Amino acid sequence: MEEAASAAGAAVAAAAMSVTPHSKAYAPEISWEPEVEAYLEAALGGPAAMRRISAALARPPLATCLRVNTLRTTPEELLRRLPAALTPEDAALLDANPPYVHPLLPDAIILPGTGPHTIEYSRAEGREVVLGRKAGEAVMRGAHVFAPGTLAVSAGLNVGDVVAVSVGLELPGTDRYAYTRGTVLGSEHEAKQLEALGGAAPDRSRLFIGLGRCELNRAEFFQERSGLAITMLERVFRTPGCGDVLPGEFMLQNVCSLVAAHVLAPQPGARVLDMCAAPGGKTTAIAQLMRNEGEVVALDRSHNKASSVRRLAESFGLTSVKAFKMDATKAVLRPEARQQQLQQQQQQQQRAAPPGQQQEGDAAAAGKEAETPGFAPGSFDYVLCDAPCTALGLRPRLVHRQTMRELQQTAAYQRRLLEAAVQLVRPGGSLVFSTCSINPGENEANVRWLLDTYSDMQLVQQAPRLGLPGLTGTVVLPEGTTQQLLTPAEAALVQRFDPSAELDTIGFFIAKFVKRGSPAMMRAAVLAACLLALAAGAHAAAAARTFDVTTCTEGHLKLEYVAPRGNDDPIAKCLTSVRLDISSTCQVSLTPLQSSGSHVPGLWAADPDLIGLGPIQNTKWIECPSEARPAIQATTNFASITNPGQKLEAVRRAIIKAFAGHVYGLDEWGNYVHKLEVNDLDFFKGVLMVKRSGDPTYGDYNLMYAVTENTVNLDDVKQDNDVSALSVIEACIDLRQPLNPYDEAEALCLANDVADGPCPANSYPVMMVPDLNEDDEKDTAFKVCGLCPAGTAGDGFGCTSCQAGEYSTIGNDCAKCPIGTYSNAGSSVCIPCPTGTYADTEGTQECLQCPEDSYSWIPGAAACLRCIRGVPEACRGGVCPSGTPEEFKAKSTPATSMSVSKMGALGSNDVCDLAGEFEIPALTKCTSWKEDSPSLQLAFRVAGDCSIQISPITDPSCADPTDPRTSDVEGNDAYNADVHPYGKTEMRGYYTWDADTDVFSIRSLFGVQIDDHTPKDAAIMLAVEKLAGDELSLKIFGATTNAAKATLFPVVDALPIQPEICTSTLRVLGGDILGATPAPVDACPPGSYYDTEEMCPTCPVGFSCPGNEDPELAKIVPCSPNTYNPFLGFSGDCQECTGLGLDTYTSYAAAQQCDVDRVDLACDSDDYKNEGSFAYEQASQLCQKCAAGTWRNYEASTECEPCPEGTYSAEGDATCKACPPGEYNPLQGLADQFEITGYNCVVCAEGSVALNFATFADATATLGALGDNPLVPGATVCDACPAGTFLPDYKMGCVQCIDDTYRAGDATPENNVCKPIPAGYRLLNAGDKTAIDLCPKGQVSFYTSANQDNGDRVPAGKPEACIACAALADELLTNEWAHTFAPRKGMTQCIPCPGGTIPSNTGSGATYATFSCKACGNGLFRDAYTKSASCAPCGPGKEVGPSSKMACSMCRAGTYMNATRAGKTTTDANTCDLCPIHTYRPAMGALSCLPCPRGTQTSNTGNVECTACPIGYHNNQAGTACEAADKGTFVNTTGAYVSTPCPKGTWNNEQAQDNCNPCAPGKYSNTFGSTECKTCAAGTYSAGQATACKDCRPGYFAPAGAAACSPCKPGTYAPVGTSATCKLCPKGYQCPTNAMKAVGSCPKGTFSNKEGNKQCTPCPTNTYSNGGGAAPTAVMACIKCAPGTNTRGLVGQSKCQVIRPQVKRLF
Repeated sequence: MEEAASAAGAAVAAAAMSVTPHSKAYAPEISWEPEVEAYLEAALGGPAAMRRISAALARPPLATCLRVNTLRTTPEELLRRLPAALTPEDAALLDANPPYVHPLLPDAIILPGTGPHTIEYSRAEGREVVLGRKAGEAVMRGAHVFAPGTLAVSAGLNVGDVVAVSVGLELPGTDRYAYTRGTVLGSEHEAKQLEALGGAAPDRSRLFIGLGRCELNRAEFFQERSGLAITMLERVFRTPGCGDVLPGEFMLQNVCSLVAAHVLAPQPGARVLDMCAAPGGKTTAIAQLMRNEGEVVALDRSHNKASSVRRLAESFGLTSVKAFKMDATKAVLRPEARQQQLQQQQQQQQRAAPPGQQQEGDAAAAGKEAETPGFAPGSFDYVLCDAPCTALGLRPRLVHRQTMRELQQTAAYQRRLLEAAVQLVRPGGSLVFSTCSINPGENEANVRWLLDTYSDMQLVQQAPRLGLPGLTGTVVLPEGTTQQLLTPAEAALVQRFDPSAELDTIGFFIAKFVKRGSPAMMRAAVLAACLLALAAGAHAAAAARTFDVTTCTEGHLKLEYVAPRGNDDPIAKCLTSVRLDISSTCQVSLTPLQSSGSHVPGLWAADPDLIGLGPIQNTKWIECPSEARPAIQATTNFASITNPGQKLEAVRRAIIKAFAGHVYGLDEWGNYVHKLEVNDLDFFKGVLMVKRSGDPTYGDYNLMYAVTENTVNLDDVKQDNDVSALSVIEACIDLRQPLNPYDEAEALCLANDVADGPCPANSYPVMMVPDLNEDDEKDTAFKVCGLCPAGTAGDGFGCTSCQAGEYSTIGNDCAKCPIGTYSNAGSSVCIPCPTGTYADTEGTQECLQCPEDSYSWIPGAAACLRCIRGVPEACRGGVCPSGTPEEFKAKSTPATSMSVSKMGALGSNDVCDLAGEFEIPALTKCTSWKEDSPSLQLAFRVAGDCSIQISPITDPSCADPTDPRTSDVEGNDAYNADVHPYGKTEMRGYYTWDADTDVFSIRSLFGVQIDDHTPKDAAIMLAVEKLAGDELSLKIFGATTNAAKATLFPVVDALPIQPEICTSTLRVLGGDILGATPAPVDACPPGSYYDTEEMCPTCPVGFSCPGNEDPELAKIVPCSPNTYNPFLGFSGDCQECTGLGLDTYTSYAAAQQCDVDRVDLACDSDDYKNEGSFAYEQASQLCQKCAAGTWRNYEASTECEPCPEGTYSAEGDATCKACPPGEYNPLQGLADQFEITGYNCVVCAEGSVALNFATFADATATLGALGDNPLVPGATVCDACPAGTFLPDYKMGCVQCIDDTYRAGDATPENNVCKPIPAGYRLLNAGDKTAIDLCPKGQVSFYTSANQDNGDRVPAGKPEACIACAALADELLTNEWAHTFAPRKGMTQCIPCPGGTIPSNTGSGATYATFSCKACGNGLFRDAYTKSASCAPCGPGKEVGPSSKMACSMCRAGTYMNATRAGKTTTDANTCDLCPIHTYRPAMGALSCLPCPRGTQTSNTGNVECTACPIGYHNNQAGTACEAADKGTFVNTTGAYVSTPCPKGTWNNEQAQDNCNPCAPGKYSNTFGSTECKTCAAGTYSAGQATACKDCRPGYFAPAGAAACSPCKPGTYAPVGTSATCKLCPKGYQCPTNAMKAVGSCPKGTFSNKEGNKQCTPCPTNTYSNGGGAAPTAVMACIKCAPGTNTRGLVGQSKCQVIRPQVKRLF
């Protein structure tokens, strides 16, 4: 796409951006077309940001990205081979900046670069080559110069010349270069060109970018059509050039482009569309990610570009890529074209072939790519729309000329591509949209357009994520219109790559969408449509149903939660460690492995903030499920699986449902009880991401799990959009995630170097992979740690429960519980202190009881409260401000009256719609509360315990407590179930206090028994807060502890509007609530009265209260007799009782109704007689029924008389009745006791018989079988049953005890049951059921059931006997008791012999007993659970000693037990033997010990590991001791196998040395392993640590053992190089200087006549010498001058002079 964009950019006509650099330094200055610049400045963050981005665009990214062809090689292998394939210069650059594999893109290698560098232009000595812009941009990215890219060169260039390389620039305002191809720089032709273009100076027309070496001469630069022209030696930006090496194994690709392919995340076997594929980088990357499995359809409008995509795929060996020539905007197949295509396919019998396959061969043969009519909607699982763009993000770009109009046209074309892309992607499929532009109009604005246009397209999170969030808000376009960008939430889901950011990439943009819908349904629909069309275009309709998917491979995953840390998500808390099972019938189940102590919310409210003050009060928690929920069956909409994707989707949905429904479960129909949103799963290598986006409570994020076990078949779970195949973690890099907070997960994997150490804090080891490399001495290749579950913490070795008073979230330290809460050990949350307790310090383990006369109602109290005259005070630290209460001081119950405003709601219609379980009874019954000006008032009565009764008053529709419609009694025709009793309309509140703000408030309690309100799982709650002045706010809302109702309540206007919260404003009319008082303070409104303790109580029924601002006048006035008042809070005149006569009623004073009958003194009318016994009562002045226990004899008396003994009566009975059989009455006047006791008279004490005194006889006279001898009525006395009998029913006589039971003494209430002979007892005497005795030692008796009434006694049929333990096997036909004994009398069970012993039996017959145990023999054992009378042998590798013969323990590490030792009968057989010295055994259960490996030993016996030989010691034979290194050798490491001989030039003469000594100067060692150094011979020397002595040079000498050679002194010489001493200079010669290696000849005029002369002696006068000459000859004497000659008195002459005769001049 980048190349296409570049071409499009170059074709734009108007100049909008130009670069004007200095030719000798890289310093571009960029300017933009004004409209474009203003637009981009506004969108990208202002002028400073624009300058920063512009500067970055003119430079190349410093890093080069290679995408590795992972189908042919690996990144690691390519890194190894790459340096050898590069030029020496590029290889050196690679060596200086080592490449690496990208941490988030495993198929990418990054080659770091450097720059910009300053380069000396003068080094080219005036020689220069100017390149075209594209060639110059390529050089800045690491390329060399090729001939076609050159524009101008200097004259006289030759191969090998160093030249300056510059890039030519289009001149400002034009699209022309300053040079034509072939220009010679510095020539007249160049000057004319510049003059023709306006006289532009050369330094304004080109940009210096480096130095290179010519590979062509000047003429060849423009003759060659291809080939290397210049090899770059130095660059302003140094990046390796590697474009043409190792073909088919990698390609250059921008990092951002590769990220786009990874974000698409195509799965093997999928069908993918690349809409704008050329040049093919992303296409081939997608095919690689799919492992060349499936189909990648690549489109391009150009035949040539489509061909280039195909050729690139072929070079990479990718057969899954199919390239077509097509305009992607026309890729959606029209219906008629689709029908024609299907018919052609039917004729050719190639229904499975992709579109265009029939033309592909012919087209390829013709040199063109196949064409296709298009594709059906929903044809592709994945679509990549890497749209042609303005390329404003490519780097380096030295020229840009786009206008605003062209930017908008490009964006419009992209929208046409997106329209086609949306149609072509299937429901459930993914669409990725990307550009290489920084223009928000092409990026964020197009995303906004797509989201607004297509409601089924959802913007989703991306992985990997390297870029920044997108742009938000709006941008004003130059024409004044507004361009909408993204919301912050949407911007967080896209990736924008800023070229000036630290990541240093090109400018790029990526957005990923998912098309909502079921992929299985869509694919089936497409397939069905094809088949029906082929069959003649028939239509089908089928009823929707589901079918079980039942063909899976059984397997499981073990998942450990690793991120985010500290998560409070209910799924994460309940499934911190979880096993996911898939059955063979495709049922999915989740088994929690670490849920103990974890709690999740158990109370839901319409507004959680109103439940209590702060986040703690009134909250409720429930414990996580400890076991697996019922398995979830994978289902599909298809009767048979015809596409693998159908099963994959079904299993995916089942896994999602298992996670979403685990915490709160599913109902009996498989519906969520309370769904926790889980909308997708992503499998990475070693990682499962559970996506939680869209949850209304917990928001958008993922739960990251590490996969530590996996036996699942990949074909059952692999999904189209998974990043990589599911597997167990194979390396720590598998946990690497780029985004916070998931990037912390990688720290939970410890690699080899540290894997044997502890896990990070608050995590514990969950998976350890052994190290298979034996050479690195590491035990573990890597270790995976899981986060400690909520309620625990740890130091990396394990997780321990938090202490009581503490809690922790997942993977975090334990923290103290806040005030008002407590916790038990291992808690994940802190529990609010229960009602009646408080906690005023952090870290409370148990809440404190409230002090005397103080209270806490709302759970979570930090202090208890006391209310004085209705005003609360907080008792801080258990001390109340009002002090200790006085004894017997009455608690006040102040009351407050309040007016109310119309009940509204925080909703769209402002109407309170709470109903059903959340109905407000007072609102239902009190009709005025719904009116604009309600007559209703609320009376708040505050008790001394700070509870508040809230009563509706003053509204006649609700304030009548005698309303017959609310009394459901027989004959009440007015009863109406929809009209609430008055008590139900009352509400209850409680004062609570916030310690942080010192604020009081009123709240409700949930689920408590108040009056006749039955606790339910759903209720209304109230919250009262103080407003300004005398006003309060009342809010009423729903709450529930039923998880199923949590998503349904409360009733709202129309879902999904927020839950209903009903509101009303209260104004205090009298009293004091929350500091709100009326003016004046003591005023009491009508309907209340003043009380010194209660302030303004509500006027009760039967009274009237006019109220008054003056407390003295606010009186309570009782209704007068014959008047009444049924209303609370009444202030008017009481009503008169109506009617006169016997059938009417009157009232007494203070009556709430007229209910007093008229007076009748005789009370003897037939009506009374027919009804029973009546008599006149003076106190009530009414005819009243005779009291219970009396009756009236109308014929003899006007009074009621007591009933006689043996009888009873109820109130108003006409006669007294005889006591029923089994009941008695010894007194007169007994009232019917049935309503109290359930009996008419008195029942005898249990075990006694009721008898009539007139026929009294001993109770034994009634003895008989069960059910015999029923008793007679009218009894007056009781008598007890004798011993050995019992009374089964109070209406019967006494009965004999049955078999195996007894009873002693006379019967009493406590002793009226024949009890079973207790276990451990027997009858004292046979046949006597009155006494028992203990079983003897060694014998037991018991019952076969824990309930003796339901079991049989053992021994059976022998109540006078017990049984020996050893005899139980025959008695019960079981071996359960073979290992038991009974050591004491009266035992109810035989107890097991202790481990290591067996039973010992004594006696026979009745004395046969088992009352002791004996020890197992040597080498034998019996554990405490083995049911056997004998011991078993332990065998090799095990021992019985440590367990005292109670168990076979595996030999401890460092010990062994072979068969010989195990077979002994001595005590040796009891314990394992210690491993001998120099052997070891690291594991338990050894039969032998292992010899210590070479290089190790032990210092004693019984070792579990061997220690390495110390420095200076070695060991080359396993199982032996380490030996000291010999003289002449050394060992400088531990664990050495052998010693190392001292190198040449070194020595030592002691054992056990860790190094060797260097030979001293003058000595040497020329062999390995020397114990001493040799002395250098005379004439030689050494400088120290020498392996040989060096010969002295001629002119030098050295004695034996010399550290250096000395020069011969003047007068001596050394002719050879191995001289021990110097020779004296011989006669006839001289040695004038040091280090003479040969004698010197005497100069002319000198001689030497003795040895050792430094210099020759001058000849005396009149003598001479000719010297020794060049080939020295000895001159030992001078020659006398010949006669007639002399030296004229001079010495040192080389010849004599002729003596001239002296001529005397005569004058």
